Amino acid sequence: MCIRDRDWMIQEERRTDPAVGHLGGIPVSIPRPYAHFLEYDGDPGFTEPRKGPRPERTFESGIRSFGFEVHYPDMEVASVANLDKRKQESIYTSTWLSVGISSNNDYPGQYYPEGQVLDMENRHYKYKRADKNEYGLETYVPINVDEEARRKGGGAADMFDYNVYYHKDESGHVDTYIRCINVAHEAAPCRQMFNLYPAMKAGITVGYRRGLLKDWREIQSSVSKVIFGFKATNTQDQHN
Repeated sequence: MCIRDRDWMIQEERRTDPAVGHLGGIPVSIPRPYAHFLEYDGDPGFTEPRKGPRPERTFESGIRSFGFEVHYPDMEVASVANLDKRKQESIYTSTWLSVGISSNNDYPGQYYPEGQVLDMENRHYKYKRADKNEYGLETYVPINVDEEARRKGGGAADMFDYNVYYHKDESGHVDTYIRCINVAHEAAPCRQMFNLYPAMKAGITVGYRRGLLKDWREIQSSVSKVIFGFKATNTQDQHN
């Protein structure tokens, strides 16, 4: 696949005007620093060419996915202006969050991420509940892992060797699901998943290092506030 085939995505990344559309029926206007890898319903895949001209985008256009990076806890969005700030942190000390949003055609459904927990028995490893919760999260650890492979892998036998953490709301539904790879250092990657339903039909994933797991509540709240901040207050005649 040649670079020309992906020109539509490159051109989208270079735009400076806000990205307009809707997330599950909620009109949004997203500042471009937050609108990376932006895809609308009907767009080709990332490596596929667009057939015909770029459609005009309005608040009737369904956004299926996009992502951004923010610095925790001040939630400053990543940009050229704060490149030095990012360089000052190593993978062991980084407090940058990588956020992905899926909605409309890519929306995982109102019960996400409950299915992640229900599917736990079908994973690569079997799990048992840990003796105690971590940071208010039900904690599950894999039990049939090759310990020699773990030793050689620096704490993780393979990419499937991760702990699972989840939280239930007052009604007993899973509202947060997290998994962290079991490598033996603070840069071990974690992936937190949650849903903005019913306020917004959007599934969210947040990536960060394991040293930030203790802040999962604040991270979820802060990321949610950023996304809700994209709600458009004036939807008259705005398009791009």
